Amino acid sequence: MQFGLLMKRGRAVGCLLLVVASVHSSAQYNALNQIDPIGNDLGSTGGFGIAQVYSGNLKDASGTVIDDFVSSGGVIDRVSGAFESTVELQYITAWRISIWQTPTDAVNSSNQLDQDTLATTFVTTGLSYSLIGSHPPGWRVDIEGLHLTIPAGRVWIGMAAVTPEYHGQVFVLSNRTPMNRGGGQPRNSVGISPGGYWGSTQFSVDTDAAYAVNLVPEPASLLVFGLCPFGLYALAKRRSRQPVDRKNSEESK
Repeated sequence: MQFGLLMKRGRAVGCLLLVVASVHSSAQYNALNQIDPIGNDLGSTGGFGIAQVYSGNLKDASGTVIDDFVSSGGVIDRVSGAFESTVELQYITAWRISIWQTPTDAVNSSNQLDQDTLATTFVTTGLSYSLIGSHPPGWRVDIEGLHLTIPAGRVWIGMAAVTPEYHGQVFVLSNRTPMNRGGGQPRNSVGISPGGYWGSTQFSVDTDAAYAVNLVPEPASLLVFGLCPFGLYALAKRRSRQPVDRKNSEESK
């Protein structure tokens, strides 16, 4: 009897630990963080750093830098990117965020960077900018309120500023000592330009692109999170009844 009770207590404690872990992981960039720490190792991306969606006559110049991380499966609810720009922020009307399964899928995407994706979104709201450098200015964009469902496994993320007219260029930054590569391979970012405007559709950039991703657990994990309080309540109720049941048993003898 005592052993059974201890087992139940163990399950309850394990349930509580799972709840705490779930809450903690959702409070930070848990899937990828190659922006922080912000310091001397965060700088320009050599070779190919374009992170921009053009339109009109320049649409073939669209491109981005993609980097990999290992997804546990779930929903991306916020991302961040660090970039340098000769474009004034007022001319960046939106951001394209896309997740691909492979670099080949990204290369085969359209000039809008929205094809052959696992998930993609065109974001015009929930954007927050902060200055992280100058000459040319370095910026961080934080984007919240997303709902990008992705599977478990290795995936590739790319971001690009949307500028309907030409007002300059936007380049993603790279970090030589990123805080969290998210299980991805080090220094293996890839530049992609589906239109081939820059002489090729794919470039070996071999850096850690300055992206950050927060991933909310799969619904199954959330279901456990929701059921835990009911399990704890049932255990407490059963324990509160045990003295009464024991007394009634003794009286019946």
